Amino acid sequence: METQSIAFDQMPDFEEEYSQDDVQDASSGGQLPPGKYRCVVADIQGRLLNHMTPPCLGLNLTLKITRVVTVGGVPASAELNEQLLGRKIFDDIAMPKAGEKDWVRNRRINIAASFGLIPESGGRVTKQMWFSLIGQEVLINLEEGKKRDKETGKLIPSGYMNVKMFGGYEPVSGGNGAGYAEPQISADDI
Repeated sequence: METQSIAFDQMPDFEEEYSQDDVQDASSGGQLPPGKYRCVVADIQGRLLNHMTPPCLGLNLTLKITRVVTVGGVPASAELNEQLLGRKIFDDIAMPKAGEKDWVRNRRINIAASFGLIPESGGRVTKQMWFSLIGQEVLINLEEGKKRDKETGKLIPSGYMNVKMFGGYEPVSGGNGAGYAEPQISADDI
């Protein structure tokens, strides 16, 4: 791609306003701290997940924070809750594909169960059911992601927060899914 130089006096005027919260958020790279967040599914988009081997169709969930439950295993303060309220968490869910790895299928099953999409007796989960999740609430567990060190082959922190691979989604009381259980958040859950 070719870039083109533009003289200062030829550029249109522009400005941008920043708050101290913007500065603090930018200094953290915009990353949310690891913790448990109550969220509502704000949007779902279908997409091709090229990062999967082999590539597959998936869903990208946009989860909007409605309450910060814990950060670093400690109940969130009112100030932190107010600061993070409305922030978004994004997560990809791979859809069924022949030859997929067991962990991919198991993660999808766990997420579907957390939303109450799977009846107690078992059953099909359809595309329409996944897209019906918009507006539903769920608890999301964020943790620092891991990447493989190229030199040692060991897993090291990636510097990015991810929805926990297993146990990243938990049901919220008041759900309306078919196999929904009514869990309560207690001090033992934190």
